[in-house]
Amino acid sequence: MAALGWLAARMPADLRAEAERAQRSGDRAAALRAWSALNATGSATAATWLSQARAALAVGRAAEAETALRLSIEKDPASAESWRILLEIFRAEDRRIDAERLAWGMFDRVSPGARGAVLRELTLALLADVPDGDARRTLARWVHTDPNDVDARVALIRRIAEQPADGDPDRDARLAELESIVEAHPDHLGARAALAAALAEAGEPDRGRSALDAWPVDRRDDPRYLQLRGRWALEYDQRAEEAAVVLTEAVGAVPSDWRSWYRLARALRRLGRDGEARRAAESVARIREAIEPVLLGRRLADELKNPDDPRTAADLADLAHRAGFGRLALAWRAEVPLRTERMRAARSEMKEDRP
Repeated sequence: MAALGWLAARMPADLRAEAERAQRSGDRAAALRAWSALNATGSATAATWLSQARAALAVGRAAEAETALRLSIEKDPASAESWRILLEIFRAEDRRIDAERLAWGMFDRVSPGARGAVLRELTLALLADVPDGDARRTLARWVHTDPNDVDARVALIRRIAEQPADGDPDRDARLAELESIVEAHPDHLGARAALAAALAEAGEPDRGRSALDAWPVDRRDDPRYLQLRGRWALEYDQRAEEAAVVLTEAVGAVPSDWRSWYRLARALRRLGRDGEARRAAESVARIREAIEPVLLGRRLADELKNPDDPRTAADLADLAHRAGFGRLALAWRAEVPLRTERMRAARSEMKEDRP
């Protein structure tokens, strides 16, 4: 029994050593196996989950990396590196709603010193699109490595639908794949939302309505459901009053969704509520101006050159507000006095160090 106890105690250390050797030699698959085995022993820490996530992502297994990163963050919410990588995955898969929900669900547990780094990555995930070519290559690799990665599959189909290129699957093939994904994973809301939207774009709203009607009843407060239900009420059912109610909920849940603001403005105009319609249309214009890709890209690049400057935090708060990300704006504003104080302290230390 003593010998067995000694072996059991040694096993995590041996697995760690094996994983680290594999990392140093560049054998990513072996590193992933060793980190996975170590974390299965009950000796997992935030750092070992992070190491497993890095190894998984290195071999193209994004879904496995996401699971490991979530577990790493659960153990240590202040781990800025885990946040950074997870938000990069969300950004590649254009999962803005997931990024916001996870970030704000954990944000209060992040140490104040690490919040700026989290906000930086969240800002990129919410506002900065990955160039289409880069996103396609990344998503295609993830899907090829792990065909069961539903998020990557759905994201790749959506990318192709937005900017079709020669050799891409045609619309019927994309619809068939989305339908097969939803059939296999009926509770995957991202896949169901993508299918309904794709059917609308294909001119098949009745089939899209069937996808919406099958939406899990206990998850109909999800913003994606509200956005789509409001669209159907307005554009296909000609029920402006219902559309106005649902779309008001949708923009309350995701104030940055200019498309829902646009549909809300149309619904309100049909109802003769011109003042409210005008304010909704103003929101559309403000958000679209803030997220215009070329100008936004330049502004983010300029702002993030000096991430510790309190002026950067103030400017990013203004940008987030204009783009409709109210909570992100508040979080950046809270960073301004913290960064100002840190800057003053640093200057004071420099003066004291001078002879």
